[in-house]
Amino acid sequence: MDNTLLYSYINDIGNRLCEPNIYGSASVMIGAGFSKNAKSLGDKAMTPPNWSQLAGEMFDELYPAGISGNDMDRKNQRLVECSGKNVLTLAEKYEVAFDRQKLNNLIERKIADEMYIPDELHYKLLELNWNDVFTTNYDTLLERSISKITMKRNYKVVYSQCDLPGSVRPRIVKLHGSIAHSGNYIITEEDYRTYPVKYTPFVNTVQQSMIETKLCLMGFSGDDPNFLNWLGWLRDNMGENCQQIYLCGLFENMNSAERKVLENRKITIVDISELVGKESENRYYAPLNKFLDLLTERTKNKENSIINNKIYSEVRFATDLKNLKTYYHDMLNYTNELIEEIKYSE
Repeated sequence: MDNTLLYSYINDIGNRLCEPNIYGSASVMIGAGFSKNAKSLGDKAMTPPNWSQLAGEMFDELYPAGISGNDMDRKNQRLVECSGKNVLTLAEKYEVAFDRQKLNNLIERKIADEMYIPDELHYKLLELNWNDVFTTNYDTLLERSISKITMKRNYKVVYSQCDLPGSVRPRIVKLHGSIAHSGNYIITEEDYRTYPVKYTPFVNTVQQSMIETKLCLMGFSGDDPNFLNWLGWLRDNMGENCQQIYLCGLFENMNSAERKVLENRKITIVDISELVGKESENRYYAPLNKFLDLLTERTKNKENSIINNKIYSEVRFATDLKNLKTYYHDMLNYTNELIEEIKYSE
């Protein structure tokens, strides 16, 4: 991506966050990749699982090693079944083989929400002026960040459709369930098939947000099942009226054909990998950190401009008031002199 174009996209998002009344608002949807930046309370090398890692646990229980077939066949099968939308089919198999409760328990055990705390990136994200924050993540990292952000924003957390009526923006909307707040998680093929009907209010809320604001996606890959399904539901409902979406992340390895497919679906790739050098120690953390810093800097520049304008206005007012007092004082003296002259002439 041309650096000029990248910064044009960043400026567009920044303008919307700073001056929504002029440029229009922005909302964000957060995927599992963002949670990878959480801090571990145990092994510092541990990170919350992504889709493939979550699926790997299911695969290993469904197809125990050494039971049948050779290692190479099993390795290839594991790679296929734990990738992209195949994860949903694998989760469906797991539920059928065992039961829903065991599937839910596996999710909660692997997510290990209590073993992670929010990172600085979570705070930076929520301090920005998003109209709404949507997330397909099961963890509670975003919710736990609210009390720690320096620029206090009155976020309401929406855990279920019942919480939507009367909810006031800004909101953190948990679209696919949440640890300790949901008995069910959206993960199987059947869950996704029936989601637009069972969870119509959620789909309508995101759809309305797309109409009213610019939707930005972070923490999703191009083949993420959540990303692909949400894109499909929105396009099914909105058709040609489906608005352009920003997909922000590291896409330096995405080929031209994949980019073209997404562009045809009104997805604008904002490849933030170009914000830092390839020699960067943390290739995933650093670009996102820089991206959020640029948006934050844009906001602070606007705030400083407002403060400077306010100071200028107050100084100007004080100066005008002083001049006014001087004017009235001079006029009073002139009037008194005029009165004295009239008296003298009489």
